[in-house]
Amino acid sequence: MTSTRTGGIAPRSLPCQLRSRISAGVAIALCTLAPLGVASAETADEFVARLNKEFADIGLELNAAGWTQATYITVDTQLLTARANERFLAAFSKAVEESKQFDGKPMSAASRRAIDLLRLGVSAPAPDDPAKRAELATLLAGMEAKYGSAKYCKAGAQECRDEVQLKAVLEKSRDYDELLDAWKGWHDQGRALRADYTRFTELANEGSRTLGYKDLGAMWRSGYDMPADDFTKEAARLYQQVEPLYKDLQCYARGKLAAKYGEDKVPAGKPIPAHLFGNMWAQQWDAAYDIFEPYPGVSQLDVDAALVAQNYDPVRMAKSAEAFYQSIAFPALPATFWERSMLAQPRDRDVQCHASAWHMDGKDDVRIKMCIRPTAEELRTIYHELGHIYYYVWYKDQPFMFQNGAHDGFHEAIGDTVTLSMTPAYLAKIGLVPEAKASKEAVINQQMKMALEKIAFLPFGKMIDEWRWQVFSGQVTPGELQRRVVGAAREVPGHPSARRAHRGRLRSGRQVPHPGQHPVHAVLPLVHHAVPVPEGALRGSRVQGSAVGVLDLRQRGSGQEVRRDARERRQPAVAGHALRADRHAADGRLGDHRILQAVAGLAQGTEQGRNLRLVSALALNRRRVRRRRSCGRVAWPGTGGHRQA
Repeated sequence: MTSTRTGGIAPRSLPCQLRSRISAGVAIALCTLAPLGVASAETADEFVARLNKEFADIGLELNAAGWTQATYITVDTQLLTARANERFLAAFSKAVEESKQFDGKPMSAASRRAIDLLRLGVSAPAPDDPAKRAELATLLAGMEAKYGSAKYCKAGAQECRDEVQLKAVLEKSRDYDELLDAWKGWHDQGRALRADYTRFTELANEGSRTLGYKDLGAMWRSGYDMPADDFTKEAARLYQQVEPLYKDLQCYARGKLAAKYGEDKVPAGKPIPAHLFGNMWAQQWDAAYDIFEPYPGVSQLDVDAALVAQNYDPVRMAKSAEAFYQSIAFPALPATFWERSMLAQPRDRDVQCHASAWHMDGKDDVRIKMCIRPTAEELRTIYHELGHIYYYVWYKDQPFMFQNGAHDGFHEAIGDTVTLSMTPAYLAKIGLVPEAKASKEAVINQQMKMALEKIAFLPFGKMIDEWRWQVFSGQVTPGELQRRVVGAAREVPGHPSARRAHRGRLRSGRQVPHPGQHPVHAVLPLVHHAVPVPEGALRGSRVQGSAVGVLDLRQRGSGQEVRRDARERRQPAVAGHALRADRHAADGRLGDHRILQAVAGLAQGTEQGRNLRLVSALALNRRRVRRRRSCGRVAWPGTGGHRQA
């Protein structure tokens, strides 16, 4: 549930102990620690045992410095954090260098694993040069401070607004211009981070190369027990499985937003403005559920109103989350959790409100840093964050190097799994929504709200990580940071966009075409060769040009098979002619619906720069196939359904 920060410097979920899910500036100091001294003739097992003991001692100082800056941003706390990080980076580099003496030598499996984790245990390794190490530590602390204290001061306004206040506008307002002002005002603050982030990339890349990685992105992708390139491919493969569902969700959302704000604000064939989704980064859309609700009035899911009406404060919301974990046999949280956590935004100082969980001492001192407001999103977030807390408590008796999940995903999965249990039935049980009568409509409402939260996030998370990997690899140069984040988002069909990017900003705003903007070939299923289509052959066609070639798409097995072939650009689905004879479907028919499924799949597999024409043919009983302007879907008479093209 953590939000990605403006400017693409969002916190990476770090494979390290004692890390909070905030930006690398603090997290770097909370991962792995290095030995204070080196004993001669140590075995690998003795080396690891010493690391575990010394790391626990040094971790207290590192976490204290990080926590103090996060909850009290001043020039003094920024300096203390930078110095603590600098000392840590020096010790870390020394420990990694010393660990190399054990390469190829016999040791226990546990020690081998601990040394491997050591080399992956920092989010941004520093160069060996002491001056550069100090510079990196200062940059990290400075970016933390700039982000946490950023405010938008509108011209003529008496007050400046911080991230929490501007997020509230995005969530609650339904005024187009007010939303745009809040969105633009916050993202403009990313300009102050651009130069720092560029230099951070240079220094962290240099440090990564000293550890044997090509760049920082390759190092990040190496923490999953597979080669970095294999991780990239696996992430892409998994996303392909859910992408069709995302496209349908985005298409539905486009129609609803156009109905709400007007087609002049959400025009067909143009990027969807990101500020309309109720989220500062358009990464989750459930805050705008009132716009997207499929069956209004069927089920009451307005948790925000209930939290306000029942006077839920931050402590009561956190207590609700604790009660859930206790109901599944977890213990009560330590008393120090309630004494030392920051659950509400202080009025007298700047803090980092971005939610994060902290394991301060490797034992029972666990804390949450969060500015909790009475909203459904914040309630889910605190349930999620306690997943981290209980994971900390559960492995606190492990050796220090093993006080972590197997990889990043394990830590996130606990909280995400728990939030899946926050169903309407559960919310009704704790008195936040009325009990809903079981119905198909109520189930669809619930599923829609979950999709707006979970499915909408997936392309955003994938896109922003891939953009950062390209920044670290040099594929995206410093002068292209904003333009290329827009370009990366364009590869996510249908993802929402912001207004045209300003070259001076560094942010996660972007412009992305909807699925119908991916041009597709014309289709005549029962033609054996390419056929030209004269201009004007299609009524209402918006494609420009005198003629367009017709692709001969032949039926091969089920429509599902052909759709998969088209998406993966395999023959014969995307070829200019058929390579195999037609086969009837299992029911003995070449059904229209199967061929139209193949057309939908073809849309996902075509290259950009090709025109779209859909024409009728014998296989379609000469019925006209038309395009819907809303999302580039194909609609056809008599079936009552749609397929995306």
